[in-house]
Amino acid sequence: MRSLLAFAGQLRMINFDGVIIEPIGRSEPFCPYCGVELTRFPKRKMPCPHCTGLIFSKVQPFDGKKWLITADMVPLVERQWEAY
Repeated sequence: MRSLLAFAGQLRMINFDGVIIEPIGRSEPFCPYCGVELTRFPKRKMPCPHCTGLIFSKVQPFDGKKWLITADMVPLVERQWEAY
């Protein structure tokens, strides 16, 4: 069972198991590590041209759009998909 909550002006979906499904990362073409603007939105993982951090481009369950995330954020997004 899922329910939607308006929380601090942001829509969050809470799964029955208590997993909060919310945006993780950046939806704009900026590096999630250093914040430098990228020339294009990456379609798959790539290193940042400025800081060399590995940027992952992952679809998230709440909106079906790709978001740019760090390597540390990948397990969080995967957990959201499992709960969704």
